[in-house]
Amino acid sequence: MEINYSELAIISIEKDVQYLAWKWYIPNYTNDEIAQELRLRVWEKISLYSTESGVSFRTWANVLMKNRLKNLLRAQMNQSRGEGALLLPLDNSVRIDNPLGMEQIAIFLDDLASMYEDMDDFLNSRNDYRQELTR
Repeated sequence: MEINYSELAIISIEKDVQYLAWKWYIPNYTNDEIAQELRLRVWEKISLYSTESGVSFRTWANVLMKNRLKNLLRAQMNQSRGEGALLLPLDNSVRIDNPLGMEQIAIFLDDLASMYEDMDDFLNSRNDYRQELTR
């Protein structure tokens, strides 16, 4: 029976694969799909690993898998923003044309302000009630 060291290497990092797949959340991916992406990435790059660098295979594979996870997450976040995503420069001269119109924004801001006033009234009445209980 022939020993395939690449397969043994993949098997040796299976616990790390399962842990990272469980730990990371990537939209539209299940844990099994994330784990498969990680295994595939290591399988594709395993020929680049060299023991001469002094890095253990497990450490090398973990760095490779974490980079893959970051790339998957970045791709999903860019996809969720869509093609026409508006990226704003961080200066004082930003002007945004509002598709909702200024009237709807004013109504929204008024609703938001009244919600905060209601919340403030609620918290104040709750504090008054607590003070009455402690007397």
